Amino acid sequence: MSIHMRLAQPQEAQTAFCFIDEAREHQREQGFIQWADDYPNLNTVLTDIQNGNGYLLTDSQLPFGYVCIDFGGEAAYDAIEGNWKTCRKYAVIHRMAFGKLKRGMGISKEVFSLARKLCLARDIHAIRIDTGLQNQKMQHILQREGFQYCGTVYYSGSPRMAYELDF
Repeated sequence: MSIHMRLAQPQEAQTAFCFIDEAREHQREQGFIQWADDYPNLNTVLTDIQNGNGYLLTDSQLPFGYVCIDFGGEAAYDAIEGNWKTCRKYAVIHRMAFGKLKRGMGISKEVFSLARKLCLARDIHAIRIDTGLQNQKMQHILQREGFQYCGTVYYSGSPRMAYELDF
């Protein structure tokens, strides 16, 4: 299987948002809420795309997922309860979402590999990401991919586990 990642176009925002909605439903099926009903929303995805941070994940040209890779930093990460591994520039991964047909197939490993390649092409050698306290599946994936737990960050008063990969 050949996975590709490309910048999403504004007319693809609804498709990308459908993957987020499917992932939100999957989270609830696992017994937790990481993404509220109103966030992320279609406008969040449109903003990602307009800022050049929204990527569609494709297999044989067919989209199956979405991810935001932001090279502009994340303000919420400035107030970490803990310590980041590095002090250099980093990319942030937000809103990684796969459609239900591709979930559980090891796709995240390939997506993180593509994200690292994109970072290296921009001379960025660190990725930061956060996840909900109850999202054990993502915590496992992050640890498997070499991310190290660094502490807690907060979004709208909600605690998130913060991880960093230094490469």
